Amino acid sequence: MNRALVFLVCVCTIAVVVLTGGVAGSSFGLSVDSSVETPERTISHDVIGEHTVSAVGVGEPDSEFIVSVTAPTDGTHFLDLYKGEDRVDTFRIDDGDETIIIDTDQFDPGSYMLRLQSDGNTENVFPVVINGYDIDVETAENTSNDELTVSATVIPTASNGQPHAVETVVWNDDNNERETLSSTGGDEYEGTVSLSAFDDDSYNVYVAALSDETVYDDRNEILAIDDSVVEDTDSDDDTSGDNGSGDETTDTGSDNGTDETDDTNDAETGDDDTEETDEADDMDDTDDEVDDTNETDNGENETTGDESVIQPNTGSDDSTTDGNKDEQADDTAGENLTDDETPLSPVVAIIALVAVALLAARRRSIHKHAPSSVHSQ
Repeated sequence: MNRALVFLVCVCTIAVVVLTGGVAGSSFGLSVDSSVETPERTISHDVIGEHTVSAVGVGEPDSEFIVSVTAPTDGTHFLDLYKGEDRVDTFRIDDGDETIIIDTDQFDPGSYMLRLQSDGNTENVFPVVINGYDIDVETAENTSNDELTVSATVIPTASNGQPHAVETVVWNDDNNERETLSSTGGDEYEGTVSLSAFDDDSYNVYVAALSDETVYDDRNEILAIDDSVVEDTDSDDDTSGDNGSGDETTDTGSDNGTDETDDTNDAETGDDDTEETDEADDMDDTDDEVDDTNETDNGENETTGDESVIQPNTGSDDSTTDGNKDEQADDTAGENLTDDETPLSPVVAIIALVAVALLAARRRSIHKHAPSSVHSQ
């Protein structure tokens, strides 16, 4: 009986280790704090092989970017940074989950690849772009034509001259449309993308500046990427200034006819105007200037905003809040981490099983050694 009990305890202990430490020990993940979501795709790297990715990390020149690493606490792991086939930097991971800060001042703009490896095996990858251009993106959805106009200003920073091409991608989980933007002069680019495949679904937009050199799967190397877009209302429906929230401002003549009344009063009173009337006119003129300034500010607000997810224009006042933006950023980072948490219920069941087995064994032992209660007559 004792051997059976020992065997049962050993089996339960091993099961607990497997369900807790075993699963956690096989968990690896990578994420970059500043990143752009992309359609899921498989990339082929000459050194680290084929891997599926759904985001691109973004770093700025002469700056730094932050990488979050998830890895088992046992063993030593390494985070490698590749430029093409060349490994340009390596970081040792000793404590499992770690945060790595990578300086970019020694790297040229372009496409890079992060590789998390353990015992020579690639556990996770994450593409990264160090921007060589500053990209400013604006969009305008035209519901009558079911098209999205994408405008981009692409200004060289760490790169020289204009890029080989500027491309926009409009996508969601079900569809993606890719379009090369045309130069409209100087640093300006523009193009239209059909939205017919998206129906009434929301979508994401990003713009990338491309090199004439190719990388993974013969794709053009990305020299800069940005998903900061402004959602404008349909130009057919826009009759006044729009601050991006869908609220329309109607010009009612600044002071609701106050100026006309003042002019009438001036004509009636002629030279007999008093100083009080002149002061009132001055105040009205000041109000006009303030109103004009407000109208100018509202017009300038049309090009503010920083959202990569666009809701189709249905004529309602749809606005995007900062909370949604934070949720999106959280979702972008979560998609590239391998979370493998073990539920508590199997562990509790196993512990209960062990306790029941021990209690049964103890009762059997007490019964075996108990004195007999039957006496001879």
